[in-house]
Amino acid sequence: MRLTLSQKGGVRGPHTRINSSYMLVVFATLLLALQPGTSHAASNGYKRNLIKTAFVFNIAKFVTWPDDIHVLRPQTLRICFYRKDFLQRAFSSIEGKRVRKRLVESQTIEHANDSAACDVVLVPQSQLARFEDESAPQAEHPTLVIADLTSMRTSPRAFRGVTMNLVRQGKSIGFEVNLSDVKQRGLSMSSELLKLARIINTEH
Repeated sequence: MRLTLSQKGGVRGPHTRINSSYMLVVFATLLLALQPGTSHAASNGYKRNLIKTAFVFNIAKFVTWPDDIHVLRPQTLRICFYRKDFLQRAFSSIEGKRVRKRLVESQTIEHANDSAACDVVLVPQSQLARFEDESAPQAEHPTLVIADLTSMRTSPRAFRGVTMNLVRQGKSIGFEVNLSDVKQRGLSMSSELLKLARIINTEH
């Protein structure tokens, strides 16, 4: 199953030009790690969570937040879990690592309007309906919201308040990007990242 699509363009910000070959190697490595037999030491669930954690970490490398966010949190990149830490101990594999000199830290939030204090919000499938209900019709904060839909087979769909979906593609994990939400939030994404994504939007 291919991860890449022939989607061109997208929103590009400063410092987001990434070599496409490097991007493909990074994500191909993550996909290979999902194949059976690659690791007998970790349980399947833990291994899946490690891969999802690595996806989040690498995606964050290719997103640019507005300058005022860097002024507000110059030393930390805050990744928040919406109501449930579904990655559990797998998240420790990136906690304390750096994304463009910003140290990754985690926090759990109870309400969607708490996301203003976060750079990234991770939403589990079990809480997605509640997150949509709590989200404003127009995204207000420069927060990258990622929904984990990898436990279900789903057609491409944009969810209110969600920037990206992690989705299951056969034995692989792929991701979808809602460009409408990216623009509303004032975020910038590398065009090389967008080439690896399925593009969805909420514009009509």
